[in-house]
Amino acid sequence: PAASAWVVQAMATTEVAAARRLRDRLGRAGLPATIVEERQANRVAYRVRVGRYRERPVAEVMAKRLREEFGLNPWILPDGD
Repeated sequence: PAASAWVVQAMATTEVAAARRLRDRLGRAGLPATIVEERQANRVAYRVRVGRYRERPVAEVMAKRLREEFGLNPWILPDGD
């Protein structure tokens, strides 16, 4: 089935401070960045994500911007409702 929306993951880290720094940096640039906390067994991963886009091509444009302007290696994920 097709995804109902897409998000661009800019970074995944186990360091909350690094995730917050990137979220804040992207926020200062006017991007809708959030942190998603995911617990697995005895560790926590912090995922910095940008946007929620209805169409994948729009998410691809954001991923390209994150690569070119911020030097990141983002990837696009389906985001269910």
